[in-house]
Amino acid sequence: MAAGFVLGSKGREFSYERRERVKDLVFREIALIMSEGNIKDTRVARAVITRVSMSRDMSSAKVFFTHLKGGSSEPMLEGLNKLSGFFRKQIALRLNLKKVPSIKFEPDEVLLSAHRVDDIIRRFDS
Repeated sequence: MAAGFVLGSKGREFSYERRERVKDLVFREIALIMSEGNIKDTRVARAVITRVSMSRDMSSAKVFFTHLKGGSSEPMLEGLNKLSGFFRKQIALRLNLKKVPSIKFEPDEVLLSAHRVDDIIRRFDS
């Protein structure tokens, strides 16, 4: 296997660069779709997309999000995952991809942990 390539399903090789490009396109399109104001579900109104993780064979994408105002992410998670088919269809219409990855949303625990650490530091500084 050549350097810079990963083995996909069914023995196909996908370049790391291609996977990164598709990941960035998916991130950009989901953020754009959310900013257009066409989503009426109030549970997802304050969601902020933080990053996207793409599977090696590019068949699935995990989209990480955080809550703009903090608070519980469970209702937002339910709303976003309910809309995953809508996002996938919009990506298929907007991007020229042979196969659009399935989309699963997850709260960005890394960012939540950073906020918790920041809160603790602020308490000690006061």
